Amino acid sequence: MNSSGTLSDIALEDELPRLEGTQKITGEELPPQSRGVFNDMDGVKLLGPSFADVERLKMRRNIYECPLIIEMWKVQSMNLGKLEIIKNETECKNLNILNISKLKWTAISHFESDCHIVYYAGKDNLKTNGVPFIVKKNTSTSILKYNAVSDRIIFQMSTKRPVDMIVIQIYPPPTKAKDEEIEDFYQLLQSEIDRTCNQHALIITGEWNVKVGNKVEGLVVRKCGLDDRNDARDQMIDVCKTSDFFTANTFFHQHKQ
Repeated sequence: MNSSGTLSDIALEDELPRLEGTQKITGEELPPQSRGVFNDMDGVKLLGPSFADVERLKMRRNIYECPLIIEMWKVQSMNLGKLEIIKNETECKNLNILNISKLKWTAISHFESDCHIVYYAGKDNLKTNGVPFIVKKNTSTSILKYNAVSDRIIFQMSTKRPVDMIVIQIYPPPTKAKDEEIEDFYQLLQSEIDRTCNQHALIITGEWNVKVGNKVEGLVVRKCGLDDRNDARDQMIDVCKTSDFFTANTFFHQHKQ
């Protein structure tokens, strides 16, 4: 299952359009002694952006240059009532993008809901797994495209400065799943990583079902991980080492749950 959507084609501009001068619209030539001096503005049209255009460009600049606040939550399915609660929480926490695991919705789609846009990927007819992300409308204007790779992987690309940013939201199989299912997931994830350009900032979020431990392994794992490890650790560490990633949670002290 693979589906993609292109939301907008946005051309970045390094500077605002400038006024290009004036022009008579009556077609009459000005006498030499009066060129450049206008006591009466009738018949003269200023070329350049309107006030609304300038304000719109300023707003786009703010979207591109301001930092994004991104969080990942795990939910046990989500109905429309729970969606309203989650949207209210995103407003209270001033989140730009909220990634969610285990949505349990069917099909692949996106829709508007008040001041948010919800993008999601699930199975065709089975309510299981599912990965969405919820984006504020004023943030969604910077999203160039999204791609629903499977019911466990979805990504979106945003225009930011100095480089574009790609966020991949995942929900891997649990440790009790069949080895073949786990291997297929990580192969699909690695293929999506390989498709991204090295000039993009890439972030992977999700409920990994992994405990990496607190043994330091270069810049991949630091000392703030959980004490114990589980069997799913090796696959995630291999992805990090292959693609030059690091596990961000192990760089900061976390509550041990």
